[in-house]
Amino acid sequence: MPDFLILKTDKSTISLPVEIIRCDNFRRRLFGALIEGGVARGRAYLLPGCRWVHTFMMRRDIAVIFHDESRQVIEYYPRVKPNRILPRQPAAAGAVELAPDSLKGRF
Repeated sequence: MPDFLILKTDKSTISLPVEIIRCDNFRRRLFGALIEGGVARGRAYLLPGCRWVHTFMMRRDIAVIFHDESRQVIEYYPRVKPNRILPRQPAAAGAVELAPDSLKGRF
């Protein structure tokens, strides 16, 4: 049974049924999505305290969401190609990495 990733936007609250993997230490952050080469559909990597994301060594596109302490979405990148660096988000309390276009039509 999946967990539910809950995020807030200006318009609504999003509840996404996914397997949540909390990457709260160096090893999990380093090897989380890298081992897969991306993020599998139905899975979400939670990165607490993360303010910027890169996709070096990824083989597939990913989606990235930066959120504040209340899980309000600050910035959403629906499809980030491999070998990119996203802009730093100083107001972020964390980030979520998902399969590309996981939230298509919800924003």
